[in-house]
Amino acid sequence: MMHGSLPAKLRLLRAREGLTLIEAAARIGISRDTLSDLESGHRRPVMPTLAKIATGYGVDVGDLLVEEPAREEPVLSGKALAPQ
Repeated sequence: MMHGSLPAKLRLLRAREGLTLIEAAARIGISRDTLSDLESGHRRPVMPTLAKIATGYGVDVGDLLVEEPAREEPVLSGKALAPQ
C-alpha cells in the first residue's frame, strides 16, 4: 500500500516509471495539463479518471484513494545534553 496524499502518490508513481508528464498522460489516456493539475493538487479526479490512472500505472484504485496521515518525526531541540 502506498502512503501519502493523492498528488504525492501520483508523482511517486510517475517517478518510479521514469516517465515525463507527457509520457505518463499518454499512457493513462488523459491530457498532460490534467495530470499536472492532479499531481500539484489543483484538481481532484473523478472516478473514471482514477480508474484510468490505476490501470495506466498498474495499481488498485483503492491504493490511490486511501490517504494516511504523515508520520511525525521526532523534533530535536538542538541543545546538547550535559554529561552526567
